[in-house]
Amino acid sequence: MKKHWNFIIAAIYRKKEKFNKGLDFCQLSLTNCKEVKTKIDVLLNMGDIYMKMLNYDSSLICFNKSLILSLDLNDKNSISISYNRLAKTFLHKNSLEKALNNAKNSYKLAKEINSKSSIYEAAKKIMKYKKKIMKIKS
Repeated sequence: MKKHWNFIIAAIYRKKEKFNKGLDFCQLSLTNCKEVKTKIDVLLNMGDIYMKMLNYDSSLICFNKSLILSLDLNDKNSISISYNRLAKTFLHKNSLEKALNNAKNSYKLAKEINSKSSIYEAAKKIMKYKKKIMKIKS
């Protein structure tokens, strides 16, 4: 139960933009956690915190770890979310092709599991990234 509260506290600190405290509680959650699904959620939360701190390399590490764990579990929803967050991070790093590829992967899985909100989110990102790529190429 303690690890559950650490995760909730970390999310609260993230919302309040107290990022270092949020990361501390994420680390506690990861250290104490045995459930893979919870680890995925914590890594996604950590990646979001790093993204808000503009630390995109650390964000990518967290999202890649969440993707690997999600693939191991074959949790298509978490896989889709991980790809979505990777796409967003690559956009911030101006790696538009990687952003587009991850958004497409997210979209494909979102359609497979019929997650309407994820389908919409991924489709919106794909259009945005394609426009940016076309703008650069022209």
